[in-house]
This record gives sequence, structure tokens and C-alpha cells, in this order.
Amino acid sequence: MARLSLLAIAGLLSLCVVPSFAAVTDGKTKYSDIVAWGAGNQFDIVLRVGKIPSGKITDPLQDVRDLSTCTNQNYREGEYSQDACNAPPLKDNSADVIQVIASLTDSSASAGLQCQIKGDDFSEDNRTPTKSSTPSKIEARMCYSKVAYTERPWRKKNKPYPSLSLNCPWLVEKVDIDSKNADGEWVMTKFFDDFDEVPSATYFIMVHALTDVDGDSTVCAFSSTEEKSYLLTEVDMGRTTGVIAAATVFSIFSIVFLVVYTVADTIWYNKTGKGLTFGVA
Repeated sequence: MARLSLLAIAGLLSLCVVPSFAAVTDGKTKYSDIVAWGAGNQFDIVLRVGKIPSGKITDPLQDVRDLSTCTNQNYREGEYSQDACNAPPLKDNSADVIQVIASLTDSSASAGLQCQIKGDDFSEDNRTPTKSSTPSKIEARMCYSKVAYTERPWRKKNKPYPSLSLNCPWLVEKVDIDSKNADGEWVMTKFFDDFDEVPSATYFIMVHALTDVDGDSTVCAFSSTEEKSYLLTEVDMGRTTGVIAAATVFSIFSIVFLVVYTVADTIWYNKTGKGLTFGVA
């Protein structure tokens, strides 16, 4: 009977899960589509790490390490080679800063950013129809490298656009398309400590151009630093600011409660000859 119940539950779950996987691929834009449309690899990307002692994100980056040509992604949990990218790696509670500088390649700059989305006749069987759109945002994301998603299928590039894959879950920053500096660069910066639960891994950077379609942001152009430059992190998982704060509060509370209870129990015993108890008649 228990076995039949388990089979029934599994059957019900399959009805929910299987269609959801099918829905991920039907009629959705993929990396290969954007490349075929001529909208891939339009950005030059500079990846840097450093520190901002003032704590103000708008201040200049100091102790800069340029990772733009760092291709050694060698990392295993708890171990990294001394010549790996940005060794020693970025660590939590260290005031490290990640900065991504994106600019259009020479060819893209002369022709203008090509922001392409699927056309009205787009389908699984006919993926080439496209139409131009107007980009509104530029964003930079940290994406798991091959060594980081090997034997971890939940980290792989397993979803098409516009549903961003779990391969690139960490947003560095999203800026307006018109926020270029005088050198024609979009600068996206974030304190490493501001990320939530970034695991120890090797990452590459993905830059997306986003356009608004029917109220949703859709990727219409991209470039990445995969096979060009990587970023290494080493983090004590679970030791977030919230967890540390909660542990501190409860530790202090337990000590205070013990002292108060001991004093109260002593006073009550001297007065009544009985120990102090709670909830006992």
C-alpha cells in the first residue's frame, strides 16, 4: 500500500515537473540564436578586482588587479593553484570589490549596438526570424565556469533566454544604456560582501544588453569572458551577515538569561526554601 502511494505521488509530481521542463525550451531565445542574428560578442570586457577603503562604491578602485587576460581557472574546493586567476581569491568580509568595464568592440561601435530579438514568426522549427529592438539596460553577471559546474548539472547553461540560466545567478550591476562615461564605457561595480551566499568557485563574466518587451527585460545582445578571463572566490558558506548577527544575539541572550535565572533562583530559594521552576504546579 505504501509503495502504491509513493508511485501515485511520483506520478503527480511528474505531471507538474515534466511540462515545466518542456516549457523552458519552447519558443525561447538561446545563446546560439543571438549569435546567429549577429548580436553576440559585441562587447569588449575588462574584469578587475580591488578595494575601496572608503566603502563608497562611487570612489576609485584601489589595489587594482586586472584579470582581463587571466585564463587559469584551476580550482577545487579548498584548493587553488598559486597562478590561478586573482590568487589569493576573493574572500567574504574582506572589502574586496569586483568591477566590470564593458565597451563596444570597434566593429560594433562603428555599426552601433545590434539589439536583436525573435521575430513574430519565430518557432522551434524556424528560429531565424528576428527584429531589431532598442536596448535600455546593460548588466554584468558572474557565471560558473566549466570547472565549477562539472558534476553539478544545476549550475550548467541549461536554460535558454530570456529565462536566465542558473549558470549566471550573480548580478554585479545593471545600468542604463545611457550611462556610458566619456570613454564610451559602462562601468559596473559591486562590493563582494554584498553578494548573498556566493560559493567558492571559478567564474567568468557575462555582459548582457537588455530590451523591454511586453514589460519584461529580454536579452538582445551579449558577450562573455569565458576562455578569456576568470574570477576566483573562496567563501565560508553559511556565514552570512544575518547568520553571524543571529548567532551573536542568541549567544548574548543565553548568557544574560543564565545570569538572571541564577540570581532569581538564589533569591527565591532563600525566601521559600524551594528552587525556582516554571510551569510546574
